[in-house]
Amino acid sequence: VFQDVRDREEKADHLDMVLEEFANNIELEQDLHDKAQEASEKIEDEMEIGLEDQDSEREKPDFLQPFLDANFGGALPKNKSQVAAVKSECLAALKERLLERATIIQDHLDREQAALNRLTELNRMQGENQEEKKKAEENKEMSD
Repeated sequence: VFQDVRDREEKADHLDMVLEEFANNIELEQDLHDKAQEASEKIEDEMEIGLEDQDSEREKPDFLQPFLDANFGGALPKNKSQVAAVKSECLAALKERLLERATIIQDHLDREQAALNRLTELNRMQGENQEEKKKAEENKEMSD
């Protein structure tokens, strides 16, 4: 009986060693889909690098140019008062754009808040109706 147990144990150990050796020697192969995906990602990466190169070659936008064009015909201001005037005009335009954006965002927030309030009220009313139905059913069951 003990010999059978030892034989089985030796066979199990041998099978464990064979399986472990097999697992260590496995080579993974990519299927066609994975190869295509990898090639696609490589092409996308190359395209992004090309776009980044084009972006770096482009000139950065000059935000003051429209104000300089309007006041000085594209030339640079000649004294401090002209510089201060361009600066104040530019800052006023920036402030105006920011206020417009803030108004748009606030309007959107107000609409979303109103929709949320309507849904909350609707859910509350449905909850009250369900509670009333449960109470009516309990009263009906008790009276039966």
